[in-house]
Amino acid sequence: MEPTEWAAHLGPDEPLLWHGKPGNGIRFYPDGWGRLAIGAGFTALALGLHYTLNAGRFDISAVSLLILALLLFGLFWLLLDWFVDAFIRSRTSYALTDKHALIHVRVPGAKMQAYPITIGNRARLSRVNSSVFFASKTVQTRSKTAVKIGFHHLRDADLVYAILAGRPLPLE
Repeated sequence: MEPTEWAAHLGPDEPLLWHGKPGNGIRFYPDGWGRLAIGAGFTALALGLHYTLNAGRFDISAVSLLILALLLFGLFWLLLDWFVDAFIRSRTSYALTDKHALIHVRVPGAKMQAYPITIGNRARLSRVNSSVFFASKTVQTRSKTAVKIGFHHLRDADLVYAILAGRPLPLE
């Protein structure tokens, strides 16, 4: 979103301090190893069954449909993290004002999220993936888990962190 588009979502005395988008492209996250293993396992099982039962020829039968289902399930798990994450990041925009951090994701069913912030709040900078975190929320799983909320994969993460931390901005 451009600054003129953000203006509709800002209050009357709320200046836009920064706006940007996360980096594009496919990224692999360390916590994705489990899903990768499941996907690779199902894909290998499907290909192994197909080769063993059909001796390499394509034959439409109930067994082939089961193999196809296993193959699709395995590929779904293999590719889900990479492509869905890249798709969502390509449609995400971030903005920062002196009162709110705004996250706008342009996918069906998503709405703009506004998180109250104060300049000088407890922002955290992650240099591993160039992200700035400024809030957290608790998600109910088997045990309650705190999820960090912030701007992910930024080209100018140091600048955003400086704004949030109330530090002098770096010179261009």
